[in-house]
Amino acid sequence: MNYRKYTCNLSAVIIFLSLFSCKKEDAMRISKNVGADTPKISSTYSILLNDYRSKRSADSLLLLQKSKFHDTLFVRKLSTNKYGVVIGQFPTNYSAGKHAYELFEDSLITAYKIIKNDSIVFDLYSNIPFSAYSENEKRPSVYNYNLVSGKYEIIWSRWGRKVINLNNSKELENCFITTALGMGWRGGFPYILDARVYMYNRLTNNIREIFFLGNGLQLYTYWETPDTFKVNFTILDSMQTSILIQKIIAFDDRGKKLYETERSFSLLTDGFPLPPPLIPLLTSPNHRYKLKHERANFKNNYFLYDIQTRLEYEITKSPNILFDVFWSEDSNYLFVLLQGRQRQNLRSSIRRASEFYIYNAGKKQMEKVFKGNRYKNYLINGNLILFDQRNDKEAKIIIYNFVKDKFVGEIKVPGGCGLNNIPFQSKR
Repeated sequence: MNYRKYTCNLSAVIIFLSLFSCKKEDAMRISKNVGADTPKISSTYSILLNDYRSKRSADSLLLLQKSKFHDTLFVRKLSTNKYGVVIGQFPTNYSAGKHAYELFEDSLITAYKIIKNDSIVFDLYSNIPFSAYSENEKRPSVYNYNLVSGKYEIIWSRWGRKVINLNNSKELENCFITTALGMGWRGGFPYILDARVYMYNRLTNNIREIFFLGNGLQLYTYWETPDTFKVNFTILDSMQTSILIQKIIAFDDRGKKLYETERSFSLLTDGFPLPPPLIPLLTSPNHRYKLKHERANFKNNYFLYDIQTRLEYEITKSPNILFDVFWSEDSNYLFVLLQGRQRQNLRSSIRRASEFYIYNAGKKQMEKVFKGNRYKNYLINGNLILFDQRNDKEAKIIIYNFVKDKFVGEIKVPGGCGLNNIPFQSKR
């Protein structure tokens, strides 16, 4: 991150003139509070509505637009030597993009860009990375979907690098991309060829290889914590073929390797190692609510328990079992994913439809229920939730605004797509 540096070896008169010039040319704030101070140019993010060659044109638009917003509007000179009409100041790229998209959803603005100080930067919030099968490239690749335009495009595909998993960091700045030359089954055992891990920095649009795994039998990836990403890679012991060795490599959220460990399993007595169990977040982030469930009359009963009032509110009764629970950041919304019991082995499983409930904990009412398909993987992006919806015919991504109870759209790519991965048959 580059910061402007100023030296103080000029005379007081020149310093005064330079500061005055900066106020006149670099930024002029016009808000509802007349006479407010000009915002300091620092490492902050803002929403750019439009830019003009002349400052007079920018001032004219500002005067027309400022009554529509509760935010502060001002004119700033950009690195392109144009003058931009700008909304607000935000601490992060993601928070600026989130607010801009909310204004867009409310039809207050029709187009925008995110700027850092005086330069346009990539909008992390409105651009969603996902994995899809490219019919042109004939392999799973990395795509980007833009929430504003509703369009997607391929952003990374390399010969010999089939994308197995895509794992996003918090606020979508970095992505871990796990790839392989090929994968499948041979002689009753799974195989993965030439597996590698890449780091994709979305702000710089840079993708680099950070770890070579090689050939193995089993691979899965996961976030152990918001700051620690892990890759578990299982290989067959070259000396004792009945012994499996699992390598566990940990990275920080920017792709720096933290440590590497190994553990052994007996193929005869232990079988293949399982991924770490998914632990549902039964308690809300603010510790006010909790999901409770009990079984009665061959059904599972699910309740929202208000810890403060000690009251229970029924969510649903279902024969399906609890698979995952998570919450919105403000604890007002509860997401419950139920799945039917399934028998599975290494090679296949009986796929059953699941149920996905979105419950308003604050209002104590159901907002939305999704049924009839298989639901997995999710991304809470501000007031939006994105998740995979799959059946025997297609694999797509659903986009839903849980605050407004509004279906925003869906991402569909020929060959299938998913937030983290795509169905195995599409990885051919």
